[in-house]
Amino acid sequence: MSNPIVSVIIPIYNVSEYVDACVESACRQSYTNLEIILVDDGSPDDCPQKCDDWAKKDSRIKVVHKPNGGLSDARNAGLDVATGKYIYFLDGDDTIEPNLIETVVPYMEDGADMVVFNWNKVTNNKTPLPMAYHELGLWEFDNSTQRNEFIFKYVLSGKIGWDAWSRIYSRKKIEQHHLRFADNRKIFAEDLYFCLCYCAHTKKIISIDSFLYNYLVRENSIMGEQNKKINVGRLNELSKAVLNYWSKFADCNELVKRFPVAHFMIVSHVMKNTREPLKTYRKKVLADIQDKNFFKKNIKQLFRHNKFLCDIYGKVFAYESLSFAQFLLHGSYSQMALTNRLIYKIQDILISSDKSKKEVYSSKKDSRIFLIATEDFGNIGDHQIAESIHYFVQTFGTNKIFKEITCREYKNEKPYLKKYIRPSDIILLTGGGNFGNEYAIQEIRDEIIKTWPQNFKIIFPQTIYFTNDSDGEKALEKTKQLYTKQNNVVLFLREKPSFEFAQKHYLCESYLVPDIVLSQNMCDSTKRNEQVLLCFRSDKERTTSDQKVDFVKDIISQKSLSAVKTDLQLNYHLNKKQRVAAINTALNQWKTSKLVITDRLHGMIFAAITGTPCIALSNYNHKVRGTYEFIKYLPYIRFAETEEEIKAAFDELILMDNCQYDNTPLLAYYEKLADVLKHD
Repeated sequence: MSNPIVSVIIPIYNVSEYVDACVESACRQSYTNLEIILVDDGSPDDCPQKCDDWAKKDSRIKVVHKPNGGLSDARNAGLDVATGKYIYFLDGDDTIEPNLIETVVPYMEDGADMVVFNWNKVTNNKTPLPMAYHELGLWEFDNSTQRNEFIFKYVLSGKIGWDAWSRIYSRKKIEQHHLRFADNRKIFAEDLYFCLCYCAHTKKIISIDSFLYNYLVRENSIMGEQNKKINVGRLNELSKAVLNYWSKFADCNELVKRFPVAHFMIVSHVMKNTREPLKTYRKKVLADIQDKNFFKKNIKQLFRHNKFLCDIYGKVFAYESLSFAQFLLHGSYSQMALTNRLIYKIQDILISSDKSKKEVYSSKKDSRIFLIATEDFGNIGDHQIAESIHYFVQTFGTNKIFKEITCREYKNEKPYLKKYIRPSDIILLTGGGNFGNEYAIQEIRDEIIKTWPQNFKIIFPQTIYFTNDSDGEKALEKTKQLYTKQNNVVLFLREKPSFEFAQKHYLCESYLVPDIVLSQNMCDSTKRNEQVLLCFRSDKERTTSDQKVDFVKDIISQKSLSAVKTDLQLNYHLNKKQRVAAINTALNQWKTSKLVITDRLHGMIFAAITGTPCIALSNYNHKVRGTYEFIKYLPYIRFAETEEEIKAAFDELILMDNCQYDNTPLLAYYEKLADVLKHD
């Protein structure tokens, strides 16, 4: 990875009490190739002098002194002098975590146009409160239609926020598309304006699960004062500014066409959240709007886009929104209340009228297979489990209709599932290492077993682990009541300790079967590089010490090989459509490496199925060691605990080449799983 300059732009106005901590947090970044631009926006306190003092301390700091023009004008002044490849905005009364720039730059260097991250809210007593505010994900746009859908579903809806300081930008894209902040003295939410304009030109956006910004909550802040106002009039002006910008670019034509929906989403969220009686508040809103013609024109045109609104919101919320739009235009509160009452009454009909879902759920086939609660977060090993289940069902299953519902989909799909799943349908529950009281998916699994006791249910190979405390004991007792023959549960366990635990505590059928990923062979003739792949955990399951990691790196260095760090846990979520590409990227890392050293279970399993020599280290429970017992016949896989064992395994495995995966000894186990899958 290259080490490009990043411009950190800090607008400063009347924040003397906070500015030193702010600038220091920028200077202390672990990523050092920075250009720190302090923009003194005509601050009346001693901030101008403090800015100059900081410039003397750190040669990376530039100071711009200018007359007061507002936050947008200050940020624009910073953009005018910035030279970095990437742009980051930091407010003068907040601070950033030392690893912010270091964390986001690799994603930008890998092709992202914008990286969004989470933030901490810091209260008066300096206590940081993590705000899990943004939806995590990776979005890549092949065309303007996909990008525009993202803008409506994620930006305008607030799912990834729009604060300037919770993301990093490409300066090339900013300059190429003549982007600047709109005057915050005329519009409200200048950050939203910038984000909507910037996103209109993007091809790849990532939202990651890292808390990198510390937002200080203070009563006399500019934002705090603005939030006390109605602001609908200034949001209307924001909407006009966005339309004016979009209209300049051909690739924004579709956005312009759908603009009434964007306008409504911009101006309505403030009104919907008011605690005042709507009749009274409507009068205040209309009085606050200067350009009433623009406002009413776009509200009227909203009704032409009702189908698109349903695609964005879903039918129930879309019809509620149209009802509210009618109220804004005509002021009939009683008509809105009556319409909403009708919407709530028929909401089940509205939901079940979704044809794409109904086609699967209402199929007339005698029985179908539903795979529920698969991974759609960021663990590539768990994504591969889902893919391997697909492969296994296609190979050993029947011609039954097959539908997968991920963990995040389950919440929305539940009404359909309850309505359309029949007793003859088979329910599959995903495999992995998430059976126990430490994992949220266990609650979904328990709920499914309780909701559909009459359906035949297969739990693919799992690791069981309950904590040795009162929480673990309570969770275990709950599962004892659910995992029974009467509830039609068949439980597969992927290593011996879990199997023995299940036989001791559960009354359902249970069988010992290896991790489902080991049922596939991913070997090919890919050429290997002279590199050692290091895949170590950084979460609560890690037991590999820093000392042991350093020992491994020393061995690699002594052999004049290069060490490449990777991880199977991504910092963002993946959906089903993105799964295969992410898996293939990871598998290619394994296939092209001379040796893998890992404490991740699927780090070892990926090595096995790709024929890559591997040294596996233990984690905090039995799953790595237990799975190794299944594949220890493979000469290129070694389990090591001590430094001496690591060194001995390294010297032997580094000489191996052209290894091939043979899972013949495991087939008898998978035959049992296949037999159960053919249940009638």
